[in-house]
Amino acid sequence: MSVPQRALKMGVICSPVPGHLTPLCSLGRALKARGHEVIFFNVADVKDFIESEGHRFVQVGESRFPKGAWQKWMEPLSKKKGLAVVMG
Repeated sequence: MSVPQRALKMGVICSPVPGHLTPLCSLGRALKARGHEVIFFNVADVKDFIESEGHRFVQVGESRFPKGAWQKWMEPLSKKKGLAVVMG
């Protein structure tokens, strides 16, 4: 006799970059297909992407990262190379 699976509510927190968001959204869809609830906690800049993937979005860091702030923060890093990226 199998034990019925209980639906879970899961939160996802990750870096707001495509290499993290895209695979986690795919995983989220698979979990939702199995009856679980998936909620993404992230900055405002990725809200549209997460919602377009069919997931619930909750904004974090609103005062530090209002919409547009993440892109502005990442821009200088995108011009660096090698260890300079890690060192900030």
